[in-house]
Amino acid sequence: MRPFLTWTGLLALTLSGFSARASLSDCKGGDQAAWTRCMERELRDSDRTINAVYSAQMAPLGAEQRTALRDAQRLWLRTRDRACGLDPRESNRERWFRSILRDGARTVCVVRFTHARIAELKRYVPTAPSFAETYDGDEYEYRGRREVVRGKYYLEVTVDSGKVARRAETELFVSVCSDRECSGRSVRARKDTASQARETVGVAFDLDNGRIYTHSNGQWDARPGSAEGRDLSLTGAFYAYVTSSTSLRDLVRSGLVSVHLEGPFRHPVPKGYRPLGR
Repeated sequence: MRPFLTWTGLLALTLSGFSARASLSDCKGGDQAAWTRCMERELRDSDRTINAVYSAQMAPLGAEQRTALRDAQRLWLRTRDRACGLDPRESNRERWFRSILRDGARTVCVVRFTHARIAELKRYVPTAPSFAETYDGDEYEYRGRREVVRGKYYLEVTVDSGKVARRAETELFVSVCSDRECSGRSVRARKDTASQARETVGVAFDLDNGRIYTHSNGQWDARPGSAEGRDLSLTGAFYAYVTSSTSLRDLVRSGLVSVHLEGPFRHPVPKGYRPLGR
């Protein structure tokens, strides 16, 4: 079960109805397939980097210091697995990668944790604590309060991508989730697109027929209600979920990200669908 936490204090702010910073590479390309390929590179590259940095830090240590660093690393792994919803029993590395990449929210979570731990390891000195990061899901994640098991619903998330990018390159994943899967659309705020205007991502999901449709600024990947929508496994109750590689809490407080579950919406609600927050 994915261990999501829920914001409480911010729900009355810009959410209508709603660190360790990952240094993500420049994910080129405008579609979901390009984003997935880029995040796969990020995931695999960061995994190789953390293994190399950890080995380099372990090499000169004495027995007692090696034990201390190994214990700290194991604690970090348990924290990451719990926070990102990973199966610690998976021993096949390629299956492990594939299980993460099937879920955009999980991929962003693992990349964020790995970059943060790499930075910690690079600063490591034997006399200092070797695991300083604490996981605060409220900082990076938003989970909607309402859960639904049938019906057709719509939600929007607006991101001021240019201003976000000028703060830090950021990956967001706008989705609906059950306890077993997330499906949605990514938003990339990159320095080479810092002049970019606001982007609104819409998500329409159909729990009667198991389909999900997304748009960026009104351009749908498939017409809501059509057979071209992506499959959505009907595996329980679904809720709105947004995750970010940098502090989502700060972006919301600054007015750079807003989640709309009830409206008003920037784009028309598809025919036959209703706002998730109502």
